[in-house]
Amino acid sequence: MLRHILGHRPHHRRWALLRLASALILSVLIYLFLALPAHASAAATPTINFQARLLNAPGAVVPDGNYNVEFKLYNSATSSGSSQGSCTGDAHCLWVETYTGANVVSVTDGYLTVALGSLNAFPSTINWIRVCILA
Repeated sequence: MLRHILGHRPHHRRWALLRLASALILSVLIYLFLALPAHASAAATPTINFQARLLNAPGAVVPDGNYNVEFKLYNSATSSGSSQGSCTGDAHCLWVETYTGANVVSVTDGYLTVALGSLNAFPSTINWIRVCILA
């Protein structure tokens, strides 16, 4: 039967063997692709990209420039208040990051972008965020 598959002539046999070997290799590759689990990994980043648009009280875009900005994270929807630059005095305040001095936030056309966590590492849980623009 193999002689029937491969053919009677030597050059036909070579091509038939080549086709048979190619089919076998392709079958093994397909099996390996489908049978082996895929592994993917990604490095966790310690920061969160935060983007916002700043408007003044009447709703107009704030002028371009550098602004002092403070971000705070809370474990509650309400806060008892804390001092600027810290969570002192507020049991619900979990984290604070203040951008002042050399770390001011650049605002263009009212838009700002900040990598939260780049100045102060995050706590293990995050529930609430409040942004205060410091004047």
